Amino acid sequence: MRLHKSRLGHHKAYAGSYYKPVLLGEFDIIKICELKFKDLTEQNANDDGFNNMQELKSELELLNGKLESDTILWQHWADNLKDYS
Repeated sequence: MRLHKSRLGHHKAYAGSYYKPVLLGEFDIIKICELKFKDLTEQNANDDGFNNMQELKSELELLNGKLESDTILWQHWADNLKDYS
């Protein structure tokens, strides 16, 4: 889940700093779905690797600050994951 929509297609995942990036892997975004914070479900939490919806909501608010119930979120579906770590 993200507050910002990414584009469909091939992407690379990096860690580290801007000046010394570390490539973690590559992936393809194949589908993007829009949903509101208030409409999150247990299935959304499970799909993102959380044990329950409250864990997902807590993580989203930790990363982004307080979210309103009508805040738009973007769920990205990925395929062809390549892990370089």
